[in-house]
Amino acid sequence: MLSFTKDERWAVIILGVATLIIISIRIANKSSLGRIIQVKKDYPTDTVIQATEDTLFQFDPNIVSTHDLQRLGFSEKQAKAIDNYRQAGAKFRTAADFGKSFVVSDSMLQRLAPYMQFPKENTQTKQTQNKNQKSDINKTDSAALCAVKGIGPILSSRILKYRNSLGGFVSIEQISEVYGITDKVIEQLNKNFFADSAEIQKIDINFAPEKILRQHPYLSNHIADRVLKIRESKGGWNNITEMKNDETLLPDEARLLSPYVVFRKKNCDTNPKSAPSKQI
Repeated sequence: MLSFTKDERWAVIILGVATLIIISIRIANKSSLGRIIQVKKDYPTDTVIQATEDTLFQFDPNIVSTHDLQRLGFSEKQAKAIDNYRQAGAKFRTAADFGKSFVVSDSMLQRLAPYMQFPKENTQTKQTQNKNQKSDINKTDSAALCAVKGIGPILSSRILKYRNSLGGFVSIEQISEVYGITDKVIEQLNKNFFADSAEIQKIDINFAPEKILRQHPYLSNHIADRVLKIRESKGGWNNITEMKNDETLLPDEARLLSPYVVFRKKNCDTNPKSAPSKQI
């Protein structure tokens, strides 16, 4: 039977305790390693990886790639969702538009807004598009006029009748000369229509019959009498300025009538509709 001295017994006890400590540490490390591996394995693929400040850069939300969206802090799924939103027809003109995408959180929008760049819209293109959305008042019908707020069947009938008497409108503002038209109606008409002066029906002032002259709204009987009298004595005019100079027309009368008259000479085949008249 083995026997140990007191010192040997203490040495065995210390060795045993040390062995137990080492075994415990190794078991703990192995367990921790397993947990780390498990966490990495279970890391969700759509988790947003928080971008650091040095990943921020100027970008146009309309054309930025999905790769760059991920660099900005979006997950792969979120970047694809934004791209799908664009392909469906979404256009971003402001940061608020970009924020309408359901994957863009308020905090992300606030963070990225200072770095967003949007193309400047061409003013001329915009005006052309707006004009293309309007209708020519000289070609429109009663149904289209009645669709305008403030215009009913009676007013639309008056507008069309006045248009036919004039030979067409040079501007939308002329419609204010129709009885019952208010400034608000003119405002609504300007939003929906434009006046194409190329559609104006013009009067051959040197040869038009008396009946035609007296029918025009800008040629009252008093003015028509002057035109007929002076035309008979001098044989006609070359332009609207001559009609002012010989006092056939007063300045305001000439200004109103100018777009509606042409000055042909005898045996001239010029089409009255397309012949130019000298403007005031």
